[in-house]
Amino acid sequence: YAKAAGGFAGRLMPGDVAQTGSIKLLGLLNVNQLLSVMDVAYPRISDSSIEGDSLVVTASGKNDDVALGDAGGYIGNGKAVMVKNSDVTNVKEVTAPYHAGGYIGIMRSGSAAEAGDATGDLLNSVLGKILSLKELASVLQAASSKITNCKVAGTADGLTVTADRGFENAEGYVGEMQSGHVDNSSNAVDAGKGTAVENLLKVEGLRYAGGFGGLVKAGAVAEIGDKSSILTKVVDLTGLLSLVNAFVPVISNASVNSVEKGFTVTVTGTLEKDSTNDADAGSAGGFIGCGTGVQISNSDVNKLQHTGVSEPKNLQQEDGSSYY
Repeated sequence: YAKAAGGFAGRLMPGDVAQTGSIKLLGLLNVNQLLSVMDVAYPRISDSSIEGDSLVVTASGKNDDVALGDAGGYIGNGKAVMVKNSDVTNVKEVTAPYHAGGYIGIMRSGSAAEAGDATGDLLNSVLGKILSLKELASVLQAASSKITNCKVAGTADGLTVTADRGFENAEGYVGEMQSGHVDNSSNAVDAGKGTAVENLLKVEGLRYAGGFGGLVKAGAVAEIGDKSSILTKVVDLTGLLSLVNAFVPVISNASVNSVEKGFTVTVTGTLEKDSTNDADAGSAGGFIGCGTGVQISNSDVNKLQHTGVSEPKNLQQEDGSSYY
């Protein structure tokens, strides 16, 4: 079965330095040396574009009778990844039970809070050496996912992205983005805006759906773990601001372009059917379904299909499904 599927890679995670025994040596290194270890251990991809032939990517994993899996046109599930100059084109369809994205299903940054995780082991070793806010900011930036000058293009008939079970987020570019940076300014033409998605036809998800991202959210301070005691010494605003970019998702020059007739974005679930009781579930948008603490610049949506809206017959009823 496929827990994660992608046109280039299904799942990209940091290398497990602990398995080689080298984790014991990390305590002998200073912060700059440890940053070099992080650069080697974390996934890095560059200049590796792929062209599909009406590419279809499907994650169809199961745990007993429960469907699971993440899918992306390029990467299904990526953590602490750095990708640049790597497009995926001629994509027809991306489908997954959990997270589905035209380019990447779920994009996460490294977290020291995940005990036993390779990222956590390495980050905790580094955090224990930190003596200044400048060092802390450098470490957290090194563990942040970054995608630069990378876009997804659908077929001439259009790209369809669907997430239809469990914790489903569907998006034209990224299903769920937890912190990290996306910047496509390099592919801008004639001083215009960069593009993330081309030839988008339809996005459909159970909980969140968006032309670029379904759920885009900032990381939490707790994710850097308890060994970064330097945080307890941060009492001024300037010090706090120096760490913001490590937690805030930043999206720049990531416009979404549709097929000629436009694209649609649909959320199919309801709060009552969502076992997580997430009050934001059911969010859909032309660019982002639900965003918290996200910074967006130079990113357009062109264009959404016209959808007729009729007033409900009973304006007092609580069920507004007929309105949509």
